Amino acid sequence: MRIPSPSDVLIIGANPFSLAFATILGNGGLNVLVVDESLELKTSTKELSLSTDILALLKNQGYKFSAAITANEVLTQSLSLLAQNLCCVVWNTSFYGGGAGKYTLMNDGKAQPHQSSYAFKEADLSISESDEASFRNILALAWRLIGVVNHKLRPNIVHSFEKERQQIVDFFTPIEKKSFFKRLFTPPKQALTLSESAINLHLSQQEDIKAGELLPNYPYYNEQEKREATLSECCHYEQFSILIFGTLNPHFLFNVAKWLQFNFSIKLFYFPFTEKNESLFKNLNIAQSEKRTIVVRPDGFISLVNDTVDCDIIDNYLRNVLLMLPLAENE
Repeated sequence: MRIPSPSDVLIIGANPFSLAFATILGNGGLNVLVVDESLELKTSTKELSLSTDILALLKNQGYKFSAAITANEVLTQSLSLLAQNLCCVVWNTSFYGGGAGKYTLMNDGKAQPHQSSYAFKEADLSISESDEASFRNILALAWRLIGVVNHKLRPNIVHSFEKERQQIVDFFTPIEKKSFFKRLFTPPKQALTLSESAINLHLSQQEDIKAGELLPNYPYYNEQEKREATLSECCHYEQFSILIFGTLNPHFLFNVAKWLQFNFSIKLFYFPFTEKNESLFKNLNIAQSEKRTIVVRPDGFISLVNDTVDCDIIDNYLRNVLLMLPLAENE
């Protein structure tokens, strides 16, 4: 069999996490090749334990789950979604070696060259301690690759992933499996935070929610659509979101929205103070006269918190910290 070449991302090994990773990349427009040395898909009836926000992100990617989510469901649905995106999965193929974008794959005993911008093995994607950790891991990596390949983020954004991966591993590693010194100095687990990531910026005087934490799924009233909603609906894996809390002058809000529209591929959500949304502001510890800007990553983690609405700060953060390419540069 002739293995297609080149690809944007080469994935070695097929399991629920690597195939879900490939599916997310394929949905993001990337050309993905998955190879596995097995002759066919290895099935598994293992039930996966995933949080509601991860399930919501996966459903947005086209997955359809019943009450119990098994590894087989993820495997079979991933293969179907990959086929829809014309992404190949090749069996009876092993990784022989290579680097710097040039690799050798062995298929039916024959060596075939393959070019790919990025290559990942199963071990790079799976974290053995929990299913939740593995999905957090692939979600934190996939949006970076999608942004880089689609010329929306600078390539250096990928470098910040390793620190986040280590934080995910540390959080999900049982205390008894940690070294003596890590057991001694590890604080009690509260919630997963990627606060040490280089792409976080916390400029707020408040610490009710911090850069590096998951966006809390607080309820609010959507004034525009006249319905009850939750903050998680502001998270779309295809893009970053900016959430502005506090009442703004309509003219200033219009200018902010236009500035974003012409400069960056990012979604804006506006939450003015209203009687119906008083509880939301209370949950976020924002007074009626105050304002707050929050930038949310595609995987739901907060990356910027600021107590003002300042286009210069947002612009500097997006360009120089998040390494986002302005629209004029990525066309």
